[in-house]
Amino acid sequence: MKKLLKQIDQFKFPVNEVNKENWFTIQPTRYFKFGSKQILISQPLSSFLVYLLGILAILAAIPFLRHEGDLSKIWWGIALLLWGVGALLAGTSYQAFGFQIKCEGRDVCRWTSWWEVIYMIFQQLSMDAILLALAYSSADGPSRKWILLVSAVIALSYIVLVLFGAFKPNKTLISFEFMVLYSLPGLLLSLCLNSWNYFQTGATLELALIYTWLSLIAIGFSYSWYLKLNISQKLWSRHLLGRKIWFTENDVLHVTLIFWVVYIAIYLEPLVKDFY
Repeated sequence: MKKLLKQIDQFKFPVNEVNKENWFTIQPTRYFKFGSKQILISQPLSSFLVYLLGILAILAAIPFLRHEGDLSKIWWGIALLLWGVGALLAGTSYQAFGFQIKCEGRDVCRWTSWWEVIYMIFQQLSMDAILLALAYSSADGPSRKWILLVSAVIALSYIVLVLFGAFKPNKTLISFEFMVLYSLPGLLLSLCLNSWNYFQTGATLELALIYTWLSLIAIGFSYSWYLKLNISQKLWSRHLLGRKIWFTENDVLHVTLIFWVVYIAIYLEPLVKDFY
């Protein structure tokens, strides 16, 4: 095990043009004093937002996990827990401690890190856990078994692909975009299942779940739109009150997901129950 961990630690990811010198010009950084130590935090506002998302998701998982006899609630709790831990991992490498993880001790910064690879696995497993939750709240019989099988296939195949991409290395397989694309079939399956059930039964839970998936799709579009228009760089090249403006597509994603998690915690959680 120690030998394997050493190999993983020494693994060389694809690199980009970012180095120790331009790291401090392409994004905001700030030193914070903790006792006698000064710690460098990259993208302070972005770090705060993603850590807030992670903490809120973990807190939102607690009410779901308290229902031991309700498998739909349990799987929702596991999904939110994975989502929250994944967000904390992502924020640590993409934002807060990216310099220490990717650049410190190197001439050229790494393109990604194992923090981010593990985050993507957790994020995909979170989406698959939601599918399991729907299997118990919105399906029964053969349809439930089929959804359970689909969820297992998506989860296992993604883990194999992303680990292959990490060790190969293959930049596409360990990208955020590939993870989102791989999550899309499960998301569309969820939307179709809940839409069909709602038209059949008119159940409030099914309608609430439809809103959950539509809002998540809207969040994805807002992220893509912001990225496509290159708004992040346009803001970063301007000054407001003598300071550059930093608000990226990741910040758009995290802010909107915070509201999404709050919606799940406040409105969806009381409605979720096993299908009988």
